[in-house]
Amino acid sequence: MIWKYTALAVALATCLLMTSCTIEQEYLFKNDMSGSYFTRIDLGPMAEMGVDASALDTVIKSSDLEEMNAQYLSVAGISNAKSTFENNVLFTGFDFTSVAALENAFTSGSELTEGANAGLFKFTSSGKKLILDINSSGLNTFSGEETMGMEEMLTFKVKMNFERKIKKVSGKFVTFNKEANSLDFLFTPKDFQSGESDLKTVIKFK
Repeated sequence: MIWKYTALAVALATCLLMTSCTIEQEYLFKNDMSGSYFTRIDLGPMAEMGVDASALDTVIKSSDLEEMNAQYLSVAGISNAKSTFENNVLFTGFDFTSVAALENAFTSGSELTEGANAGLFKFTSSGKKLILDINSSGLNTFSGEETMGMEEMLTFKVKMNFERKIKKVSGKFVTFNKEANSLDFLFTPKDFQSGESDLKTVIKFK
């Protein structure tokens, strides 16, 4: 997953020390399928546990955030990369010119992603269809002996907004808001331990 990036790896490890943790992502797809993306991890609740979350400022370094931005910007079709850690909230995101550019942003940079998809989804665009395949291989990294039990505390909350009108949506872990023309995903790593083979969400546009 994208947690191979140092800053995100530190944030995720810290996140798992809390009672529960939600990783938020949001995507905007315009009519031409360009758009924007971001991930947000709020480590503020650590303060309620008596932990000095501000100490993370010395662990999540500005150089790591700059490296993430540089990796994103090295991919054709990616622009306006931004990674920050402010008020105990880690934010990272960018704009993309196409679905292919979005997919490449999570697969390029062998040093950090080892050539594998490092995102929560694998994206494929074909005609009037957009296929989202949940990247279970990455999520399964939370189900090993080293992280036993942690997969129950980690929740992924994803919203996808579309300008292009959606005709039909099929898939698991997804809710289609017809009025808002948006999709909401909610899942945990534990959801994929059963070996479910079909994790695809198929979106058909008008």
